[in-house]
Amino acid sequence: MTSIPITKARSILPKIFSDVFLKHKRVIVERYGHERVAIVPMSDLEAMERWHKKIAQAADASFNKTDKRIPWDKVKKELGL
Repeated sequence: MTSIPITKARSILPKIFSDVFLKHKRVIVERYGHERVAIVPMSDLEAMERWHKKIAQAADASFNKTDKRIPWDKVKKELGL
């Protein structure tokens, strides 16, 4: 994955779009030295959205199968929060 500062991205935006669309590259745009956004092909975004929907459906189905509830304090403790 390529990472570029936003100042450079502005000047080469048409090239970035071509690389993303035609070569299926992913580009990370940085601002003040921090990664802020990613430009990805639509096919990647659609795949991520399908994956997210499947995970959410599986989580809902799993949650609905049990009446067992875990106290929030216990969850936080197990996650180290």
